[in-house]
Amino acid sequence: MIHLAVRQIEQELRLDIQAVREPVLSQFAPGARALMRAMYAGVAQYDREEDLAAMRAGKVRAAREGRYNGGNVSFGLKLAFEKIAGRKKPVKRLVVDEEAAPVILEIFTLYAEGNSQERVAEILKARGAKHPTGDEWKQSTVSYMLRNPFYKGEGVWRRRYEAKNSRGGKSKYNG
Repeated sequence: MIHLAVRQIEQELRLDIQAVREPVLSQFAPGARALMRAMYAGVAQYDREEDLAAMRAGKVRAAREGRYNGGNVSFGLKLAFEKIAGRKKPVKRLVVDEEAAPVILEIFTLYAEGNSQERVAEILKARGAKHPTGDEWKQSTVSYMLRNPFYKGEGVWRRRYEAKNSRGGKSKYNG
């Protein structure tokens, strides 16, 4: 693929493109140059795939060890750094945010008692409850938390949720 693009550029612009790290000498026949470029591109693609596989394996290993793998930290959790014997650097883990966790419990309790999402947001706003972004509570934030599998204890690492929402469009979460 790369060699075809390079060959097209060279033919159209009448230029001789030279790679800095893996030079393909201009005195080679066009077929030999194409072969060299294809080999370089193939090796680069192989290296990239190996790197990606190693990164995925590292993330899986970290997840099995209970380490934080990056991404957004959900409201109700926070990052903590733990020193583990045998490791030079502290390990990042997600731990319960003692200040925010009661707010999540209150959202689910109020909703289970029959309050609407709008009413739950009003109650949280009135008492000045901590908001995930520091903003004011709205029905949409409450709705998001009630539908999010993570808050129901159903979230699974590396699984995407796709479903149709009530209007027939795509929804990030089932439910």
